[in-house]
Amino acid sequence: MADAVADAADGASISRLTGGDRIDTAAQAARRVLGNPAAAPDGVTLVIANGWSAPDVGVAAALAAATDNAVVAYTAQDGLPEATAALIRDYRPTQVLIVGGRAAVADNVRTTITQTAPDSADIRRITGQTRTDTAARAARRILANL
Repeated sequence: MADAVADAADGASISRLTGGDRIDTAAQAARRVLGNPAAAPDGVTLVIANGWSAPDVGVAAALAAATDNAVVAYTAQDGLPEATAALIRDYRPTQVLIVGGRAAVADNVRTTITQTAPDSADIRRITGQTRTDTAARAARRILANL
């Protein structure tokens, strides 16, 4: 598979990120994008979604793609995994966007994020009445920033 990707990308160098689970792999990808925490860009935005909710992960990816210095991290519904908590501690984001309602990311997870993030971090939940409404709210946020 890697050879096919390299051929399609005109011989680009291919590397594989793997973690113990999807949360660890997402954290590794975020670290790859942001680089060394000591040299990370100012104004990091961490977009957090339930790693088992494909619609919310898609919304998180769109938000991160449209936001400077932003990456996606995953959480479980009922607890903040250590790999994601470590991203918050290491990169000290100025903004954390939580995608999805309480059924996707429980209030106790938001509380843990708030306790882990810098006091000055702007922590917001992007949610709607349905998955489609959540996506529409995220799209409006993206379009307003263009």
